[in-house]
Amino acid sequence: MDANTDIFNSEFALRQFNGSCPLLIKILNKFKLEYTSFNETFNELLQQGDMETLKRDIHTLKGISGNLGMEALHQATKEFEPKLSANLEAQLVIEYLKLISTTLTTITSFISNNSNNSEVKPTTEPNSKEILITALKRNEFISEIKMQKFMEDLDLAPNIKNAIKNSVNDFDYARALQLLQ
Repeated sequence: MDANTDIFNSEFALRQFNGSCPLLIKILNKFKLEYTSFNETFNELLQQGDMETLKRDIHTLKGISGNLGMEALHQATKEFEPKLSANLEAQLVIEYLKLISTTLTTITSFISNNSNNSEVKPTTEPNSKEILITALKRNEFISEIKMQKFMEDLDLAPNIKNAIKNSVNDFDYARALQLLQ
């Protein structure tokens, strides 16, 4: 499993939205907007001793992170929530807030890598090959997730699929096109 999958399991998140990448991206953007300043808010609430609001916010984050496939944050929040108190250990807070920042960075990367995809879900369309050929001819960036879906749909020998995938990863689109045609 990819290390980023522990931070953000995009496959799980996509399943939560029936494979609709645009909808997932919309929700992730809302999450980013809501939680970009969370670390500052957390520290302010802790300094003010507003444990009731802090506990509510952490509980909400636990549910949202679980539903959106933010596995590391969800697990950390489950462990962190019962430890919330006015005399919280500083190192625990630092590690927790760092994980929130890492999660935000990871989902920001996912959003930027997938914003141009109309859908990232398994397709059974007979024209997957043509779609891939068109993308290659236009020199479009093909995300790893999208490439994996193309490979699932193509009726080619495994060694040819691997050669195509490696060519795309190396941005050798001319070679990938030769292999497809």
